[in-house]
Amino acid sequence: MGFANGPYAPDGLRAGYMTQVWLSEGRELASRGFGGFFFHREPEVDVHPAVGDSRAQDTLLDAYAQRTEATLR
Repeated sequence: MGFANGPYAPDGLRAGYMTQVWLSEGRELASRGFGGFFFHREPEVDVHPAVGDSRAQDTLLDAYAQRTEATLR
């Protein structure tokens, strides 16, 4: 949603949130899945392999907890 590009983001503000609206409405079959990543209402296939690694996720949560003294699980 423009984090890396800031004011030079390639999409307009509306494009940034329309996928979330589409997913939350759940009117189309494609929007009713569970999990995954989407970009402009299409499944995103170019994601880092660690997103499916629960051990990597636990390690990250543990690091956050040590740094902030707040647990997220």
